Amino acid sequence: MANLRTKEISILPDRRLMPRLGQTGYSISQAISELVDNSIDAREDGKILTVEIFLDGSKGIVEVSDDGVGMNEQTAANSMKRAHSTKKNKLGEFGLGLKTASTSLGKKFQIVTTQKGKDEEYILEYDEEKWLKSGDWTKHEMKIKSGVDKKRSGTTIRIKDISFSIYPNLPGNIRKDLATRFAPFIENGEIKIKVNTKWCEPEPLDLKTEYHAPDGKEPFRFKLESGNDVWGWRGLLKKGSDKGEYGFRVFRRGRLIMQFAKLGFNPHPEARQITGEIHLDHVPVTHNKREFIQESPLYQEIVNTEGIFWSFMRDLVREARTSVRKTQ
Repeated sequence: MANLRTKEISILPDRRLMPRLGQTGYSISQAISELVDNSIDAREDGKILTVEIFLDGSKGIVEVSDDGVGMNEQTAANSMKRAHSTKKNKLGEFGLGLKTASTSLGKKFQIVTTQKGKDEEYILEYDEEKWLKSGDWTKHEMKIKSGVDKKRSGTTIRIKDISFSIYPNLPGNIRKDLATRFAPFIENGEIKIKVNTKWCEPEPLDLKTEYHAPDGKEPFRFKLESGNDVWGWRGLLKKGSDKGEYGFRVFRRGRLIMQFAKLGFNPHPEARQITGEIHLDHVPVTHNKREFIQESPLYQEIVNTEGIFWSFMRDLVREARTSVRKTQ
């Protein structure tokens, strides 16, 4: 007769999980954006957040600093835990961004954080080589520095031994990408982002003001079949793009998820003037925030050609076609 026994086993992950999670195919801008997400989540109420990004090719360093609220001792300790997050309805809700992004950029990183009114600064470090030799998920060193300025608050992520080359145009390319990704926050005056010596400034679109006065942007907000709100603006470019660079920038909680999305219309030469912004704060995204989960019913109601959003877009599509035909 067979006997059934129960035995407890350890399922602590292998040490190699830490560096492997950094091998998720982030671009440099995407990884830095993950760190900016955390800074935005740590904004101080009523204060403009400043995020400064510094890339130094000679020293092989990338640094992302903010003047947000910073972290207390427990939050700082939890920042090293994989998938730990107490954030709800925020950009960094998955608890993976800081560690995954940092390890994708380099083999070493340091977190330095402090809160206003406290005289302690918390410092955590990760070194891939040391971690693979002796890392312990249950015991990780945190340094506590006392006697710091109580008026200061914020967090700095310093990545060393970076895994890429900093070519001359890289800071400018990152600056342009971040200006697009976080355009709603920047345009609303909620945050300022600097890359090396220059601030991120979203590029203005050249819109047809005769379509909708005074600036060419027609605001909209309405409820979908699910009861969730979709909002943003739509308009027409004065000159349509022959390279496919038209359609909507799609944001979730102020962070760009899709660029040049053809939502509410089909790609066509006669639709190449259509542009705008859509905010889908309710639609779930993948853990790395690169795309919406396309199988989600909440995403499917947006792309449904028989749905409310496509019906809303029909008059703009007709206007775009008429405009192109007149030009021709």
